[in-house]
Amino acid sequence: MEAAFDQLNRFAATTDDAGRQKLRTRLRRLADYTETVVTTINQLGHSHLECAAVKVGCDLGLFKLLVEAQDPMSVGELANKRRGTSHR
Repeated sequence: MEAAFDQLNRFAATTDDAGRQKLRTRLRRLADYTETVVTTINQLGHSHLECAAVKVGCDLGLFKLLVEAQDPMSVGELANKRRGTSHR
């Protein structure tokens, strides 16, 4: 299985946007095939938490900071950047 994931990672790193979109679509379909009823119930039951987290991220301007950085940021780096901005 690790070899398959390595191959998928290499493909994702070297393909274009259309290729990555196709990969995401197929991986989501694969995830759906492996999902149980309990998993589906848990996902639906906790989806409001994801929405709340996205709302907080938008309100604090976190996504804008991440896009501007263009590289991954640690939580500490994000917090330090956020302290130096006035979002509202």
